[in-house]
Amino acid sequence: MTTTTFLRRALRHNSPEGIADRHRSGYTGGVIIESAKGGPADALRQWRTRRRVSQLEPAMAGTTQRHVSFTESGRSTPGRSMVIRLAESLEVPIPERNELLLAAGFAPAYPHTDLHDPAWLRSGPPLIASCTATCRTRP
Repeated sequence: MTTTTFLRRALRHNSPEGIADRHRSGYTGGVIIESAKGGPADALRQWRTRRRVSQLEPAMAGTTQRHVSFTESGRSTPGRSMVIRLAESLEVPIPERNELLLAAGFAPAYPHTDLHDPAWLRSGPPLIASCTATCRTRP
């Protein structure tokens, strides 16, 4: 590439038309941002704000505040264990942890049992009766 060609491309790249072309095409300057609703970044931020905690508290789960910030903004993609640790630190209910994992592209980690499952129908009522009896006998 000659110097003249390089300069023409640089001028085009930084011109208002070039900037508009990059904006229309979704170019983000090399930064990968997941802006899809329902993604792990959005879901983690929602759970953190719902729990009314800062980014520092989930960071105590074995990462840094900066990494939590990058994860919530979509600049960093969390691994499976990181999603699980952040969900545990935010005390996210088990079914929603599975949804977080699915949103991040991982398989669910926690089994789901349907209440109409024949195995639950056999073991569920005796288990509930046992727990109820135990609670009644405690002072």
